Amino acid sequence: MKWFSGSIGDAIQKSKREKRIFIVYITGQDELSKKMDATLENTEVTALCGDQHCVALKLKANGEECGFFSQIYPVVTVPSVYFIAVNGSPIEVTAGYVEPNAFCQIIQSVIKNHRAQTDVSPPLDTQSIKMSNVQTAVSSGQPASGQADSASSNHTVTTDSNSAAPALEERIDIAKQKIEEKRLQKQEIEEEGRRQKEIERRKLGQDMAKLKQFQEEKKRKELQEQLAKERTEKTKERERIKQELEKDRYIYLNLQKSEDTTMLPVGICLLNT
Repeated sequence: MKWFSGSIGDAIQKSKREKRIFIVYITGQDELSKKMDATLENTEVTALCGDQHCVALKLKANGEECGFFSQIYPVVTVPSVYFIAVNGSPIEVTAGYVEPNAFCQIIQSVIKNHRAQTDVSPPLDTQSIKMSNVQTAVSSGQPASGQADSASSNHTVTTDSNSAAPALEERIDIAKQKIEEKRLQKQEIEEEGRRQKEIERRKLGQDMAKLKQFQEEKKRKELQEQLAKERTEKTKERERIKQELEKDRYIYLNLQKSEDTTMLPVGICLLNT
């Protein structure tokens, strides 16, 4: 499928100027959308939707342009394909996945109906005003003021059409307001996310500082315990040596009384010298 690369407003203008069917494809990330993508890239489908018949636009579900489009033509299913005539009225709407052969039959029927409408060339009606207002609002970002007056200079507009134009402009204003609300809501969510990240970063820094302090205290405590253990071991060793010396002294004194120094311990002999 050859997709139009411009905006919704440019696509509407092109379809009206060249009297082509305006195709809007709403796609998502689900499996049905992937299958429908394949259908729209089918060779026969692409041939039927060539430049001589259609202006095709692909919109992502939940996107800003899709949100605006859904305010005029409600999007209830993803994926879905809208076939819109030059006067703004939907010729056909498909919902969900459609296999290539069945979709080709739908396109052929739409083309037939479209040719019948363009051959008759009916006067501008409510849907014509809708198409013009959608085009102007999307292109300029503002509601199309005075659109009905501009149309009346070149076409015969019925009283019903004139009364319908303000209602459509009101709907466009509501759609723009909703888009702005979504934008502000998204901005608030992003700012809240940044605040939460900053809080988490500070908390992580505090936790790291506490962990470092804990490790230092643990290391200091282990060092103190090691020093205390070494002091205890040295004290025990001195006590052992003292007891050995006392024992040798006792033996020495006993031997001295017997005047026999041949059996003196080495330690006693050293002390005696």
